[in-house]
Amino acid sequence: MTAFMTFAVVLIYIVLLLGVAHRADSKAARPGGSLKRGLSYALSLSVLCTSWTYFGAVGIAMRDGWRYLPNFLGPIIALTLLGPVWSRIAIASKRENISSVADFLASRYGKSRVLGALIAIVATIGALPYIALQILSLTKATAFIAGRTDPPFFVAPALIGVFAILAILFGARRPTLTQHNRGLSQIVSIEASVKLLALLLVAATAIGALSSRSLLDTIDLGKLGTPPRIDSQFIIATMLCTVTMFSLPRVFHLGFVTLSETSDVRIGRRLFPLYMAIWALAIAPIAAVGLTISPRDADLVVLAIPMHMSGRLVTEFAFLGGFSAGAAMVMVETIALSAMISNELILPWLARKRWIVEAESDVSRLIIKVRRIAIVAILILSYLFFVSLRSTTDLAHLGFTSLTASAQLVPAIIGGIFWRGGHARGAFWGIICGMVVWFFLLASPQLELGRFLISASRSDISGVFAIGICGSLLLNTFIYIVVSLRSEHRLVDRIQANAFVESRMTVSGRKDGELYCTIAELRALLQRFLGPVDTALGLRDIARDHGRLLADDESVTPAVARAAERMLAGAIGASSARNVIALALAGAERDASEVGLALDEAANAVQFNREIVHAALNGLDQGVSVVDDGLRIVAWNPRYLEIFHLAPGDIYVGKPLAELVHILSIRADEDARQRGRALAEEMGPTGRREPRMAELEWSDGTIIKVVGRPLSGGEYVTSFSEVTQVRAATRALGRMNEELEQRVALRTQELTDVNAALAAANAVATRVTNAQNRFVAFASHDLLQPLHAGRLFIATARGSLPKSSPTRPLLEQADISIETADRLLRALLNLSRIEVGGNRPEIGPVDLGGLLDALRGEYRPVAEQKGIELHVTRTNAWVTSNADLLRSVLQNLVGNAIRYTERGRVLVCVRPDGAGLRIEVRDSGRGIAADAQALVFREFTRLDEGEGVPAGTGLGLAIVERVCRALDHRLVLRSRPGQGSVFAVALGIATPDRSITPAMAAAGEIVGLRVLCIEDQPDVLHAQSTLLRQWGALVSEVRDVEGLRTLEGAFDLVTADYHLGHRDTGLDLLRALAPRATVRALLTANASDMLRDEAAAEGVMLLRKPVPPPALRSLLIHAAARRREAQTSSNAA
Repeated sequence: MTAFMTFAVVLIYIVLLLGVAHRADSKAARPGGSLKRGLSYALSLSVLCTSWTYFGAVGIAMRDGWRYLPNFLGPIIALTLLGPVWSRIAIASKRENISSVADFLASRYGKSRVLGALIAIVATIGALPYIALQILSLTKATAFIAGRTDPPFFVAPALIGVFAILAILFGARRPTLTQHNRGLSQIVSIEASVKLLALLLVAATAIGALSSRSLLDTIDLGKLGTPPRIDSQFIIATMLCTVTMFSLPRVFHLGFVTLSETSDVRIGRRLFPLYMAIWALAIAPIAAVGLTISPRDADLVVLAIPMHMSGRLVTEFAFLGGFSAGAAMVMVETIALSAMISNELILPWLARKRWIVEAESDVSRLIIKVRRIAIVAILILSYLFFVSLRSTTDLAHLGFTSLTASAQLVPAIIGGIFWRGGHARGAFWGIICGMVVWFFLLASPQLELGRFLISASRSDISGVFAIGICGSLLLNTFIYIVVSLRSEHRLVDRIQANAFVESRMTVSGRKDGELYCTIAELRALLQRFLGPVDTALGLRDIARDHGRLLADDESVTPAVARAAERMLAGAIGASSARNVIALALAGAERDASEVGLALDEAANAVQFNREIVHAALNGLDQGVSVVDDGLRIVAWNPRYLEIFHLAPGDIYVGKPLAELVHILSIRADEDARQRGRALAEEMGPTGRREPRMAELEWSDGTIIKVVGRPLSGGEYVTSFSEVTQVRAATRALGRMNEELEQRVALRTQELTDVNAALAAANAVATRVTNAQNRFVAFASHDLLQPLHAGRLFIATARGSLPKSSPTRPLLEQADISIETADRLLRALLNLSRIEVGGNRPEIGPVDLGGLLDALRGEYRPVAEQKGIELHVTRTNAWVTSNADLLRSVLQNLVGNAIRYTERGRVLVCVRPDGAGLRIEVRDSGRGIAADAQALVFREFTRLDEGEGVPAGTGLGLAIVERVCRALDHRLVLRSRPGQGSVFAVALGIATPDRSITPAMAAAGEIVGLRVLCIEDQPDVLHAQSTLLRQWGALVSEVRDVEGLRTLEGAFDLVTADYHLGHRDTGLDLLRALAPRATVRALLTANASDMLRDEAAAEGVMLLRKPVPPPALRSLLIHAAARRREAQTSSNAA
């Protein structure tokens, strides 16, 4: 494959592009849909992706892994996170008819011609390495595709010629650049699509190769196989690629200058990051395959892969992708640079000699000729830079050299749209200082002469680059801020600052005076720069804005002159346009300075009548006027005209205040003359710039309060407020006080009635709540009784069967099912008490040691049955809580810990927690993932970690969380999957209350224990008695009071149900049996706070139904221990 064949393919491709562009330009302009325009806008921004991005990014990925990502992260950040900055620049550029980044900065900083010239030079210097980079990468690609080590001698000059033709055809055919160039946008969009499709085709080839097992087994991904390293170099590169999105001439040109509608920015900001993300993803598989084929140049892997794996057609298409990337960049870059050179350097020099104004030739042709010469000159300089490059120059370093030069404009750009204090001198010297650092640390090492300035090895040049990038930008920013703060701002500086710092587009005008120039003369002037077609279109728009046709013999007003200046700014820049208009309109009768003053007045009107000023002044009730140091009025609002009886036609920006006094003094009505005299009195303090506060009283009784104050810029602002009604309000104040007293009395009576109604409603709500509580209590009792009997029967049946019996697993499963129902009902009951009870739970001292001992006795059998160890630490501490609710919390936590621990142990311990204590329930179970820990406290939630574990109620932890919230106890969860969980409850320390009997759980023999069971339900009584007899106890059964009378003797343990179906309750019977019973226990499904307190007062233990068999056995052990203690005491006596 020869270089000539490659050039033939490229020429065919260029001819096709020219045909598409010609068709787009020849079509009549149609207002396309916003989506279509936004897509075209996003694709045009892809001019950022040059041949360096196309070839060099893959080389960076092969050598340095993921360090190619900043090239894509930066633009994505600029369009997303910094999207508001992008929009502000777009709006300002559209509003001010900006033609280039140099025109943008020159216009922003007081229409500074010197700053504009500097920006043009800096932008050109910064672009030369980048254009040379395109030439270098494309010549290397041409040599590679032709199978040669070095490219043929004619390749680089031929590329220069092709680039020059493209740039001239699409950027130097018409004088103005601010119009939307459909042909250029169409070509850039097509090239954006071609280079992305070519890259994706190569990526698809690489992915197909990666699918081969033989290749997968031998591939060594190198640094691509490790995560990206986010170090200082990565951050600096990302930052540089971000900020240069706002300053690169080609991006600025397509992003802001040729922008059709500002609404396109919103769509482009969404689509362009997607384009960049797809590009970045395509690089990884290409680089991965490139590591296996070991090409002689890593930057050309994009061509090496299709050449080795796909054949000639795909290789040619891949080369076209790289050519499209480079050609689009060079074409748009040279177009933007030629506009800056002509508008900021050449044309201002000619304007100073008045050559443009006085010459009779067609100036528009001269502008086009200057731009074409500039394009050729830029490309020749880029070629010379390319020739002077070292043979070892790295594409990445060369690219960063160019980006850093362009980044020197960023401080001035960002400061220009956000900081009104920015000054042209600060921008000028900041850029100068930054470019000096750039030249010595970045540019010179890339050239052959750099070896005499800086000697840096390949290993430490990255450090030099980092210092050069950061040092130049920091010094630039510092100088910009310091010099701006120390510079004096002129009126034009403040006007332009306000215009660019505003974030919304506004259009305003005023009634203008006239200049000594006709519309016909202005048309002739514009045609010399813009041509007859563009001039006719522009004047038609001006006439439409004025609402009437403009006659040829009509005098030019300042507003028309201002609009003409904006038209001309698109061709020669804003600063040059103003000078040309001023010189041309001066004529013989007026000099240029006088016309310039008229244009300044028009500019003042535009600035002061912007939307934000209108909203601030027109929305005020006071009349407001602003005059300059020459006592000329520069701003006012409609209320000011109304107060002084002025018509809108009587006033305009720049009108002397004395003329307004004269207009009022010659009127026939006395009111107008009186206002004229008052206005004349205001001229004294205003001229002396003295603060003033006074009141004026008109003959019609109107009272006006006047407040005047000088401004720092030399202006004087005065407000006129009508205060007539203030005095009327004072007289009415007495009447209002009387009415207020009557209203207070009436509202007081109404409030009393409302309070009575609320009290009645509260009483009804209390009765409803109490009824609901009673319903829950009785319903829970009736529901829990069968469960209680069922668990006892199952425990009896299990105890009567040998361990090898096949029936035992079924009974165990049945017991688990009943336990689940039991836990559900308990949970519902506890939740009902918290949410329905209405009042805060009673808080007091709780014996934590006794509570933990009870938990140990209750749950140790359950843990032993499951084969895990339960360890509950002993403590003598007392805490502030509610004993019943705290027990419920710990029961749920311990029960859950045992349930979800398959092996290991469950630990319940007490630890210091600041000024209080912390109860921790630790388990060695499955643990809970971090993202699921907040879910475990929701009702009826079952996590994946609980698979294979018998289902719980789904309410236990929800009740724990709500109870802790009601008790004001801090609940903490720490867990890791596979390492167990820790639930902690923080409590305050309390003073011990020895009146509370601590719980006991001493072990003892239960065989022969005399037990009396009192229960009105036959099945429950039979189940409980059978189980106790199976354990060896001597059981007596009683169903009511009558049966109790027939029994004699004492009992070691008496258990009684609370609801016995008659007047006496189980607590009443236990109270009567106190002399005959060692231990008394009340079994109930309704363990209310009142019942708990009553039982505690009687020394009766309280167990909630259904009582688990292990808990019942623990109760018997406790009774046996008490019997042993009694026997020991008796023997000792």
